Amino acid sequence: MKKIILFGAGYFGEAAYDKLRKAGEILFYADNNQNKVGTRLHDIEIIDISRLKQIYDAQTMDIVISTRYFKEIGMQLECIGIMQYYVISDGLLYYKGQTGGLVPCSMGEMRAYKKETNQISILFVQDVACIRTHKIANALKKYGWKIFLAYSVASPRQSNKEYADIYDCIYSINSIEQFIEFINDSEFDYIHSSNEPDFLTMILNHTNKTVIHDCHDLSSAYKSMSLEELFIEFEANKYSSGVIYTTQGIREEAVKKFDIPIDKTFVLENMISEELAPKKRLKKLSAFDNELHCVYEGGVIPGDRESHRYFEKIWVKLAECGLHVHFYTNCEKQYCAYLESLHEKIHYEGNLSSKQLAVELTKYDVGLCILNVTKRNKQYLEYASPNKIQEYVNAGIPVAVGDVQSQKRFVEENQFGKEIDFRESILEQFQNIAQIQIEANALQKKGLTFESRIPALAEFYNAMRKVRA
Repeated sequence: MKKIILFGAGYFGEAAYDKLRKAGEILFYADNNQNKVGTRLHDIEIIDISRLKQIYDAQTMDIVISTRYFKEIGMQLECIGIMQYYVISDGLLYYKGQTGGLVPCSMGEMRAYKKETNQISILFVQDVACIRTHKIANALKKYGWKIFLAYSVASPRQSNKEYADIYDCIYSINSIEQFIEFINDSEFDYIHSSNEPDFLTMILNHTNKTVIHDCHDLSSAYKSMSLEELFIEFEANKYSSGVIYTTQGIREEAVKKFDIPIDKTFVLENMISEELAPKKRLKKLSAFDNELHCVYEGGVIPGDRESHRYFEKIWVKLAECGLHVHFYTNCEKQYCAYLESLHEKIHYEGNLSSKQLAVELTKYDVGLCILNVTKRNKQYLEYASPNKIQEYVNAGIPVAVGDVQSQKRFVEENQFGKEIDFRESILEQFQNIAQIQIEANALQKKGLTFESRIPALAEFYNAMRKVRA
């Protein structure tokens, strides 16, 4: 590429920087947000469209639109006479010429992987590799496998820096055609493709490799989907070499819905890695003020009252009962500040790496897994893996759960916590939960860690390879 101007200085602009920084010199960011204009991102100046019009030279510069609103930005560019530009959408690169629409194109080279030893190799594929993917990969690495990662949207260097160095190599997916060719020419033993989105698995199912679909969420179980999305979900679950589900409940629903042979499926819960056991325990905040301090870590969703991660009413109710609610999330800071403003006892604590968080959680009295349960999401939540609960238990703190029977059974059978009944004294119930003692290394002793499941997972991969052959 020529010298590059990235249009869009948000999350996707940062992801595009990571993809394009080796393809050509990035001169500027451009953005319509006047609060960003004049500031710098990756030490690159952010300019507005009026200045872009002044400096743009078609002979020496390429504009790459790096935002979800690429159609609107494209119209802006064309209004000022810029008819040629690139677009990055879902991590894939397209080109818009003088006439016609967007055309897929490639960027750089994806050099095929060739085996040098008999060591088993596995390629993980995801738009933005999540913590679950990283934990499985790291556990298999300790098991003796070579691990690789291919991403379409954002690399671990942007999303989860602490995991960026565990892979033998990280590949950037820029075009579907180039990616399929790369997979077919490489010598990976297995491809592990995670949803959502499911379309990456659908693409991989047209290669010559053993493809295992890791179904984190069966989306059709809890949200409305277009016919195209439903077809892609069906294709990914039905026609992969094998499918991994996060709970037995989700597996049972998928087997019935997609008519999948049960022996082509495997359950791998969202467990904690043993290496995340906290190296030290912090002094409880309650020791300083004699008040109860609860904690939530994970996503928060603004506006959608049907989302299980909509917490405004729940957290205000807890705060009004005298409980401190601390929360850690990577969600937008503006909304986090709004949540914090709802009550003086609601505290936004930022976003930490998994290892930092494991230690940080130890200073709280109770972990919060009280979700916003609605008619729309209740069935999904009953099937969902209790990974949040396990993260609290890993830090040695008991857990308060809400009206989700599967979570209630999990915490009470393992003596990890109790359900909160909002018709009774909330403060008294939390005081009782805070008295529950969590044994050191409780998850490891109960076989509730990723490492405990890796031998069985490796056997599943091997069995699916024989089926495909």
